[in-house]
Amino acid sequence: MIRNLQIRIEGNQNAQAFVKTNLLSLPGCNTVFLSNGRMEVNYELPHIDAASIVDLVESCGLNIVSNLRQRIRLWLCYYKEAIFLENLNDKSGWDTWVRNIYLSRYRRRQERRDSRPHQSAEERSTTEK
Repeated sequence: MIRNLQIRIEGNQNAQAFVKTNLLSLPGCNTVFLSNGRMEVNYELPHIDAASIVDLVESCGLNIVSNLRQRIRLWLCYYKEAIFLENLNDKSGWDTWVRNIYLSRYRRRQERRDSRPHQSAEERSTTEK
């Protein structure tokens, strides 16, 4: 899944160029645009996520400029990507979920049935006489 991350950054030009080259050397990072204190990163989610991109930017000495709304939006992005990666690693798949739902419904139906032993038609006719 291809994603875009847009953040505002502060720092000197050398640090910004260093971050750009480091990001482009990572697998899954397609493009990095830097202009007027704004960074836009295009990346592929299974290979790299927004949290690791932000960690790399901060470790190179750049500051991320954001207000509360932007930080919440970034945290939600981290959360959505973590859930996506967790579901991507889930080997059970949709068919396993459907099978589990069917089995749980079947077990409930079996519990509601009469617990007396089943009698055949011949046994009923002999007991009624």
